[in-house]
Amino acid sequence: MGPHRDSGEQAWPVLQAALVTDDDGRRVLAALVRDPDRGADELRSWLVSRGDRIITNVHGGHVEQLVNIAKVEALTITAPPPAPVVPRQLPAGIDDFVGRETIAAELERMLLGPADARRLVQISGPAGIGKTTLAVRVANRVADRFPDGQLYVDLRGGGLPRTAAVVLGEFLRALGVDDRLIPAEIGEREALLRTRTRERALLFVLDNALDEGQVRPLLPGSGASAVLITARRRLVSLEGVRIVAVPLLSPAESYRLAAYIVGDARADGERASIEELARLSGYLPLALRIAATRLAARPGRPIAWLVRRLGDKHRILEELHVGDRDIRASFALSYVDRSESQKRAFRVLSALDAPDLAAWTMAGLLGIAVPEAESDLEALVDNELVEDAGTDAAGHARYRLHDLLRAFGREAAADELPSVLDDACAWYAELCQRATEEVSPGGYHQAIPRAAGAVDRPADAIEAAFVGGPLTWFEAERLALLATLYQADIAGCRAVCWRLANSLPDFMELHGDMVQWQRVARIGVAAATADGQPEAEAYARRSLGIALLYSQDLTHAADALHAALNLFTAVGSGKQRAITLRSLGEALTVPDSVPAATGYFAEAQSIFDALDEPEWQAWTRWSAAIAQSVGDDDVAAIEHLRDCLAMFERLDHVRGIAVAVRSLAEIHRRRGETDLALAELERCLPLFHAVHDRLGEALAWRSLSDLYAAQGRPDDSERAQALAEPVLSEIVDTAVFR
Repeated sequence: MGPHRDSGEQAWPVLQAALVTDDDGRRVLAALVRDPDRGADELRSWLVSRGDRIITNVHGGHVEQLVNIAKVEALTITAPPPAPVVPRQLPAGIDDFVGRETIAAELERMLLGPADARRLVQISGPAGIGKTTLAVRVANRVADRFPDGQLYVDLRGGGLPRTAAVVLGEFLRALGVDDRLIPAEIGEREALLRTRTRERALLFVLDNALDEGQVRPLLPGSGASAVLITARRRLVSLEGVRIVAVPLLSPAESYRLAAYIVGDARADGERASIEELARLSGYLPLALRIAATRLAARPGRPIAWLVRRLGDKHRILEELHVGDRDIRASFALSYVDRSESQKRAFRVLSALDAPDLAAWTMAGLLGIAVPEAESDLEALVDNELVEDAGTDAAGHARYRLHDLLRAFGREAAADELPSVLDDACAWYAELCQRATEEVSPGGYHQAIPRAAGAVDRPADAIEAAFVGGPLTWFEAERLALLATLYQADIAGCRAVCWRLANSLPDFMELHGDMVQWQRVARIGVAAATADGQPEAEAYARRSLGIALLYSQDLTHAADALHAALNLFTAVGSGKQRAITLRSLGEALTVPDSVPAATGYFAEAQSIFDALDEPEWQAWTRWSAAIAQSVGDDDVAAIEHLRDCLAMFERLDHVRGIAVAVRSLAEIHRRRGETDLALAELERCLPLFHAVHDRLGEALAWRSLSDLYAAQGRPDDSERAQALAEPVLSEIVDTAVFR
């Protein structure tokens, strides 16, 4: 449009359009109609204070000429000025919207908050979580509270983003601004939008935003308007924004959504299949909607048909595609714009079955410093590719993946999977070696030298791993360790499997989960045997034997320990042979086999004496004392327990002290010496807790529960039993083994 308008016929429509889209302008226009002379004064003030674009764009910028034109043209107006334009742009909501009532109510409360507060709200969440559906639902529910209209735009942040300049033009036109009055410069468009919305109550829905830079120019001025944004990343630097994260659907909500799409009768007839369909879809609305839509298009197929197809984790993303809906493509939009280091972190995290990982773990796998790894992971969290899994006992932030995003990441990491898995096992085995040598030097684990060509890990990653001490490290990493080992076993990674499995028995003993310990040991046996490593096989078979021993499967325990003993004898390891002899004696510590058990203890003791191994001397003396107690020689048992207790005290071996004290308490309890038993149990409880010995602590609480009950203290008994039960319910209990 040219800078000058010399004709009143051309100038008046432009000026009138500007007047009718502004509250003050409409008052000026009404004044002109009522009294052109008085209205002219008001127009003159309006043009000077507000109409700089009008002055610039029409009639050469001459105020008096515009006033004169307006006085003449206003005489021709017989009807009142047109009402302001009220845009109604919200899309219709969907019929199958389910759940989300709590979060929808929270969003409504924020959007309808105090008028003097900035009502700027973002809905965040990963691709497919239902951000747009929820935003449209909430916006339609509150639309009548915004009488001046509702503006909606899809900003296409997941594809080719729309520019703020274009969207501003659309908004201004929707608000009644004549095309000829819309400035070319984006800053002027922003200012005009703020002017047009300053005294109006409008609801803006900015859907699928890319980032803060795209959103900021589209925000209205101060006033009664509210803004609802959806975006795949958290727009944390947007001033005054309140971010609401959308959770996954609950199982019940997922069932309702699928049933609506496939039909209630069909869903009720295959309820278990619908529930499994929802689980395999990760309770992600888009994935579940795709799966259910596919079933709706095949009414003759059983729901179990698609459940079987989704059960193939290598093809699940292929199956979650129907029409123009594709879960893989939806995830790709979030992934493609990440930096190369962020993409690599995402792929490595995706490659592992670990339920969650800390930044230091990722630093070790990526070969970068911990702060760099954490920055990449935090960026992935902000972009909704990775979830914040809270913090662990050591205070480290942990990160996890939705199952479908993990499947997407593994596709991207297909060529890297074997090397990542090998490296993760090697990294964990190295850490286990460091930790067990500190917690239990010379214990059951195999001391394995670093493999030739082993990767040097970042120093700050190793330091961060053990910031809370090795026991805290293990409790924080236990599930990740086990998941990585099980994944490596399935993948056939033999060498790393036995290295990791044989690094774990001391920690598995402390944790007390005998089922998992047996599985770990069996993996070690199979991997070492297949890899032709007889010494490693010996360690693994002994580990299995001790786990079976704790589980009171004494026959199979003895078989595994005999096999380990033969292997240790063959490879010439005297100390390990003695440790295994002691364990064999424990497997025979039953009333009918006490003499045989005592013979094994004596042989082990002589080897330990010759090797000057004071810790194992103390443990073997303890084992012999337990055998004496089982053989009904409590006097000798108490004497030997006091001897081994003194040995543990000289060694400052906290766990050994706790075990010996608890064993004394058990004998006192059986002999009816309640006060002595109570004193010993109360002494050993904090010691077990200090060394993270869950089994020892649980057994002590259970014994206390029995003693309290015998003393007529039911409340104390119940409290003690409640503390013991969570651990004891996981394992097969025994009160006699180390």
